[in-house]
Amino acid sequence: MLNKLKSNTAKLNEIKEQIRMRELGLGWVEARHAWSKNGRAYTVDELATHLKEVILPEEVNRNIPSEPPVQTLERKVLPVLGTLSANVAKLDVASGEKEQEMREAAVRMRDERELEGVGDRYEQMQPTIPPVLDESLLNRRLEICEYRGDNLHWHSGTVLAVLMKPKQHVQFQFDADVLDEGEDPIQRVKLLPTFWNKTKHTKNAKGWRLAKEEIELARPN
Repeated sequence: MLNKLKSNTAKLNEIKEQIRMRELGLGWVEARHAWSKNGRAYTVDELATHLKEVILPEEVNRNIPSEPPVQTLERKVLPVLGTLSANVAKLDVASGEKEQEMREAAVRMRDERELEGVGDRYEQMQPTIPPVLDESLLNRRLEICEYRGDNLHWHSGTVLAVLMKPKQHVQFQFDADVLDEGEDPIQRVKLLPTFWNKTKHTKNAKGWRLAKEEIELARPN
């Protein structure tokens, strides 16, 4: 993966994301690694060594949680002599209920912010490297960034053909529900690697990414 990224900044961002998603997304505090020490930033090679030699070997011994952890205040766990008191048991139950409440509130807030145009979970879930423009892209579901009025929106559809001429173009069929009245559903779209997962639309090209259903299918059960 890192070899396919051209700039050192892109490589550094990718390796940090790989570490962060294990520490924060999976709750594996052992994956933590500082980004700098005594004013010197750790290099890509140093962070990659931590990932390869410390984190990845440990993954075979860990279960992948179905949901990210929620940080709540917890009582200190001490050795128990006899049985837990009723009050302590109630605290444990309340802590679990509080965690669920926080999780549900966070989901509601995320959905509300996305409706307001703030944040996009599917942007964050896209692969770092765009798909190759070859036959493997046929019948894949993509989203193309298009203007509708003054605003940019992601419009879904299906790749019908990868064109040899002009290069970096595909024949794309937009879904009916994203088209204006009378608009041809089958169009030629230019897919530039530099426009991958970018919310932009110019005369030369448009942003493109995997459609939501492609992302969901790729997620572990």
